[in-house]
Amino acid sequence: MLFKQWNEIPEPRHLLDFPEISKNLHSLEACPVPKVELPQDLDVSQYSTVVITTKIMNPLFPKNLLQLIAVGKIETTLTVVNSGSVQSTGDHSWNFDENFPNEVDPVPRGAMSDETKYDFSFPIYSFGKTLLFSIEENFLSISPIFGNMISRCIVSRLVESSPEIIVIGTSDKIANMKVMTKDECSLKPPEFITGFIGSVLTQLVGGVNKGMKFKCLVVPSEGPNGYEKLSLSDMGSLVSLCGQWLGFDHSSYHEECYRLWRCDSAAIGAQSGLYI
Repeated sequence: MLFKQWNEIPEPRHLLDFPEISKNLHSLEACPVPKVELPQDLDVSQYSTVVITTKIMNPLFPKNLLQLIAVGKIETTLTVVNSGSVQSTGDHSWNFDENFPNEVDPVPRGAMSDETKYDFSFPIYSFGKTLLFSIEENFLSISPIFGNMISRCIVSRLVESSPEIIVIGTSDKIANMKVMTKDECSLKPPEFITGFIGSVLTQLVGGVNKGMKFKCLVVPSEGPNGYEKLSLSDMGSLVSLCGQWLGFDHSSYHEECYRLWRCDSAAIGAQSGLYI
């Protein structure tokens, strides 16, 4: 009986038998990548320490307490050519704005444009002899390719002066806080790091610029990139170790970090309630 059923399975059809798929074969071609520009007047050599992190870690660097100074912006641009191969027919549409009206469509309805441009910028700060790169991650609006290209641009610029590099991030694929360096990795399979921080570590460890010395601090989190939640215990360890690395020993630093994290609702359990 099983043999009979197996013989009744039709032979696989060729890809060209499906015109709705074959007409989009050009999608396998190389796609454009974002262009990333750092300020030309940014002199990295005058800083002894460079911190690379994400927006979720901004409470570790209180603006008023550290007197952060804006020294420029990372400018990114991606231009996508609209092929127009997907057309809406009848009463159905593949456009997400039909089901999610609160989302903003890059191209206004009814506008016929041959290309769509996506622009994002991220501020660069400094305090003392430390340079701070804090990149916003948002899986809803910012493609991961932006973080990948930004990490390449930043690391390639740091090769010129070889400062002390500190990387701080999160991962939902680890069980406890991890401290890593160029010569030591505390990750154990199946633990891994993704997102912008994972891209930065790839450039520092296995990229063209591998061999640069760095220290990396990664804490466990819950939630997608850009909306991570941290436990209070991990926050305490993060504040203490980051304070030691950057020389922040005063109690006001710890209090300000906790206050900012509570304001951002980044702590697990900070938002408790019943949703109906």
